[in-house]
Amino acid sequence: MRDQAISTQTRVLPDTVPSADRRKEPRRSARGGMGVVCHKEGSITDIAIDLLDVSASGVRLLIKEALPVGQGVEVCLYPANSPEGFCHAGEVIWSSGLSGGYYCVGVEFTVRLGSEEYRALCRPLR
Repeated sequence: MRDQAISTQTRVLPDTVPSADRRKEPRRSARGGMGVVCHKEGSITDIAIDLLDVSASGVRLLIKEALPVGQGVEVCLYPANSPEGFCHAGEVIWSSGLSGGYYCVGVEFTVRLGSEEYRALCRPLR
């Protein structure tokens, strides 16, 4: 889990807002206490700050480095109180700059999350 706390209450810069919701499936909030790691293809440096939401086909992440659309990434998600995580390859399908030097990206997974993985990662619906 992360040692640092970074507020996800950043302001999206007006000229970088994605023009449309591209998610193929409904988004869900992640469960509390989740860990997330994101590596650019060919790198071992973790650029993830926070997991913002999840669907079976992808995630929205807060990251500390600009990534171009089309960039390959590996995203590893670690449910709270679980020794194992789920790692999935994906591709950046949109990217937005945020105030404070952070970035928000949408990642589409190459292979959808399995139903067990999805349930372990998402907050239950009320």
